[in-house]
Amino acid sequence: MTASLENRIGGFVPVFRTVFLVLFSACLAVVIYLSISPAPPITDIGNDKIGHLTAYCVLMGLWALAWGDFRKGIYGLMGLILLGMGLEFIQAFVPGRSFSLFDIMANIAGITLSVIIVRAATHVPVLRIFVIQNT
Repeated sequence: MTASLENRIGGFVPVFRTVFLVLFSACLAVVIYLSISPAPPITDIGNDKIGHLTAYCVLMGLWALAWGDFRKGIYGLMGLILLGMGLEFIQAFVPGRSFSLFDIMANIAGITLSVIIVRAATHVPVLRIFVIQNT
């Protein structure tokens, strides 16, 4: 983050970054737990692809809001794609769970949707405070 950006918005961006990273970490822990537990507590929520899309959209959104830097955004994007694929492969070995290519596709769709939403938010002046542009 440039010094001029931090001065313009009162230096409160690091607080938001911390909040977003804490939220990201908590959501990540929940996603990992639900992905590798033999009998997750949430079992009948309808279409589980919507759950995958939503979870990975939220994770990518929180990562993007925390960093707002293109390079770190790419790291988050690639990391979440690899995480989703890895967790699906692990599920093949968990009793009562199975591997699903469609779950991986839903994860990637959620990540993509989040990138689109965050990118669009950079063009809304009120939201620019939260979507930090490190230029």
